[in-house]
Amino acid sequence: MQTMYFKNVSKRFGHLSMTIAACLLLWGCSAVSVLAPVENTASNGVVRFYQGGNSLKIQVYLKNLSPLTAYTLRIHQVGDCRDPLKGSIGEPFDHTTYNFQKEPIETKQIGNLGDVTADENGSIEFHFTVLGSKLTGPRKDSILGRSLILTAKGQDETASRPIACGLISKNATL
Repeated sequence: MQTMYFKNVSKRFGHLSMTIAACLLLWGCSAVSVLAPVENTASNGVVRFYQGGNSLKIQVYLKNLSPLTAYTLRIHQVGDCRDPLKGSIGEPFDHTTYNFQKEPIETKQIGNLGDVTADENGSIEFHFTVLGSKLTGPRKDSILGRSLILTAKGQDETASRPIACGLISKNATL
């Protein structure tokens, strides 16, 4: 009698494991970064990440920005937004070799996801895919637990000081 019980439990566990594996393969993993203002800026928003095979789909929703201004999203090594202006975020994180425009990343662009531009209302809604970035796998390869920084792009095409910061964390719900 007890042997039959364990066979049923084992069979049910096998079905459950297969179901979970299938769901992960179909939907992948997801993460979110809620960007909060740094210093006296009002900029804020949400960036969502969805792992799908070898690519990372990214949805950007930002507001309270200067209209028609270019901004840069950059991933940094340390997930600590307590004082990004004094280096709590660490160095930029080398997460991929190509940005969303599929152009090779130069040394000065390490960690860069690419540039986005605010509309006339100071909002950004943008969706793109990055090849090579990961939410899963070893810590050295994953963007989970790292900081996401928003900077206004400077006149000389370089990023300026951080204006918003958020931690990239697992998303419990899609």
